[in-house]
Amino acid sequence: MSFMSVRQLTLQEVKLGFTQRDEDVTDFGACSTLSCDFRYLVTGGGDGELVLQHSATGEVGTFFTIANVSWPVTGSGGSGRFVVVTQFLRYIRVAMQGETVTGTPMAQLDIIGRA
Repeated sequence: MSFMSVRQLTLQEVKLGFTQRDEDVTDFGACSTLSCDFRYLVTGGGDGELVLQHSATGEVGTFFTIANVSWPVTGSGGSGRFVVVTQFLRYIRVAMQGETVTGTPMAQLDIIGRA
């Protein structure tokens, strides 16, 4: 079975309005399943949550959120959340949604894409 392993989100601060840069978008076109290993190393407060977004073309303005895949900033700092995604378009990125994010949340996301 072929696969690809990507550190989708390097350890970094993820405040309100955070969206991955265009050059950090990953093309998972050869994959049918994404296994996501997410961690907050420092949590925050508020109602914000990191979400996975996808797009068929990867062009600006074409990304939208994958349903039921999110990580609230108030989650456990040291523990991760494992999510398997089977319905997605080709290009993947991470973004912060919500009304408020307090503190300095620090997050990291690794994804294994399987064919």
